[in-house]
Amino acid sequence: MTVSSFNQLSFFFVSILAGLFCGAFYNLLTAVRERESRGCLSLFTDLLFWTAVGTALIRLSLEFNDGGIRGYQIFGAVVGFALHYLCLSPVTLFLARWIVRIAMIMLFPAVFLLRGIILYFKQIIDKINASKTKIHQHIRRISLRRKNHKKIQKNYKKML
Repeated sequence: MTVSSFNQLSFFFVSILAGLFCGAFYNLLTAVRERESRGCLSLFTDLLFWTAVGTALIRLSLEFNDGGIRGYQIFGAVVGFALHYLCLSPVTLFLARWIVRIAMIMLFPAVFLLRGIILYFKQIIDKINASKTKIHQHIRRISLRRKNHKKIQKNYKKML
């Protein structure tokens, strides 16, 4: 296998482009996190980001470098991410916020319907739980009556 400097240089520039795209993806996830600030969502977006970055870097090394990970690949991705952060981040963050707003508007009917379904099932579960407690209370009353009845029978037999 021959290694040409042109292939190595093009792989470095592709790594820089991958870093730029990772920065844009990070801004998109930041806009999602700003819109919905929940601890679980933040954890999910971080996990999604690092999974995507790792997958992208491995995929690039498989496509361009026969699976070998080089130091300049990671350096190129970091340089691309830094370039994005310094130069393009305000623009992509603005666009990402608009994309998230539009997505939220488009998803509103589905979210509204899903919340209604969840509330309906929650009411059903609450009714089942209430009837379970009523059944348990009724069974307990019956068992207490039987115990009392047995005590009365024993006392009655002693009296005879």
